[in-house]
Amino acid sequence: MIEYLYNAIRMVAGQEEEVYTIARDDEGFIDKGVVFMLHSPEGEVIAKVDGTYNPNTYQWTFIIPAEATAGRTGKHWYCFMREGKN
Repeated sequence: MIEYLYNAIRMVAGQEEEVYTIARDDEGFIDKGVVFMLHSPEGEVIAKVDGTYNPNTYQWTFIIPAEATAGRTGKHWYCFMREGKN
């Protein structure tokens, strides 16, 4: 199960999840190089996931592997990045 709550994403630990976003900048939709980063509460990178872009919907899809969240509880941080910037 995945649930979007304002700027939070609720995931089930140890279960593969899909996350979606639409990325834009001043020049329009971003169609290259976006990654999803999941961090521990201490800031450690838990997962860096490359996305798949759909040019028909301008949507990025990221599949978060079950191993990335297995055994984890509590609040973790995430961001979408391109060229090292979130």
